[in-house]
Amino acid sequence: MRATRAPRLPGATGLHVVRCSNLAWYRRPTERIGHGARMLTAALLLLAATACPIGWTPSPTSATWGPRCYLVPPERSTSIFRCVGLCEERGGTPACIGSAEENAFVTTELAAAHDLWLGLYQNETGLGPAKGWGRCMAGDAPSFTNWHEGQPDDFGGYQQDCAWLEAATGQWRSLACDGGERFEPRPWMRTAELSCLCAHGNASVAFADDRKALEAASGYNQRLLTRLTAISFSVATAIALLPSLLLLGRTGWRRLHRGAGAEPGAGLQGATTSPPLPARGSTLSTLLGAASSAAVKGVLRAARASAAGRRLRVSFAMGQAGWALLAVSFTPVIMFMTARSIEAAVGDRSWWTILAPPGNCLLLLAVFPIDTRAIRIVCATFVITYIGYGALFIVLTITGGLSYARGFPFVGRGRDAAAPPTPPRRRRSSPPRPAY
Repeated sequence: MRATRAPRLPGATGLHVVRCSNLAWYRRPTERIGHGARMLTAALLLLAATACPIGWTPSPTSATWGPRCYLVPPERSTSIFRCVGLCEERGGTPACIGSAEENAFVTTELAAAHDLWLGLYQNETGLGPAKGWGRCMAGDAPSFTNWHEGQPDDFGGYQQDCAWLEAATGQWRSLACDGGERFEPRPWMRTAELSCLCAHGNASVAFADDRKALEAASGYNQRLLTRLTAISFSVATAIALLPSLLLLGRTGWRRLHRGAGAEPGAGLQGATTSPPLPARGSTLSTLLGAASSAAVKGVLRAARASAAGRRLRVSFAMGQAGWALLAVSFTPVIMFMTARSIEAAVGDRSWWTILAPPGNCLLLLAVFPIDTRAIRIVCATFVITYIGYGALFIVLTITGGLSYARGFPFVGRGRDAAAPPTPPRRRRSSPPRPAY
């Protein structure tokens, strides 16, 4: 294709026509300069967009917070310290968010699937959980914040000095830097296992000293967790052994009472067991027959007492085992409801509730239809337990510690369990036979 210069047109000052085959291109000098500037700007923006290392996500070209490079490693972490290592391996550091636009971009483009650890942390814990968040791992923290309502806090007494971004809402929450539990609508609370938001660059010099303070807070959290776990299971063990302790106390009291009353009855017993006076033949035969009948009755009475004793021992063992299973199974759940969670040490509380159904079965199987007193005790225990359970969920729901969708069904369950059963229709029945 050959370009030729066209002849100058009359009255067309400064206008050039360049012919490329059948194509004519008309440009003024000022238009050529503007077009070149736009091309240069586009080239610079393209160069800035491609300046991030391979695998990193650049900020949008229209971003008001400046060009930045982001990365979310595929590995997930239970602590911010692990995130520091993951980001450093790729030439970055945990990122902080400095504007609402950047927060929206991170939430939409990078946190779509997983919640993210942020580089924001609390460096002054003496001011309370809501103040002292003036540090970012790359330097001073930006002035922008997007905390969830009621955050940051020190949930359960644990020091929560690090921040994370909730993917569902884009809001921030506080969390212990070495992990712990994070809030979720489902399944309510879970052990933290978050992704890491990395920004290209290096950590600040001040972070080296601040990291020691954060690790010291992690040590405090571990000691608190160990102490709460030991205390909770010690109390659970005492509650689990309560039936045995009550039985031992009752047996000891009875033996002590019998020992005190044995001496006054010794003389009377000797008088009643003294040899009878000689009697005649008919009287002697009558006495022998009565003695034989009394002996048979004594044997039957002893067998009946032995069978009743065995039944009581088996019943008590089953009841003790069922009560112990219930006491242990609900310990992590109760600790969590009282804002003193120990799941980081003992695991998910849901697994511990597996012990509750066999505990209930053993406790109910230990009760026989003729044990009216035991039936009353078991029914009263269930009523009191479920009323307390429902009241606890009512308090948690009203105070906002539990969503309404989860709180009120549990309240209904406690109400139904505590409600007295409908009395059955009366039927004629023979009196219960004694157990052998």
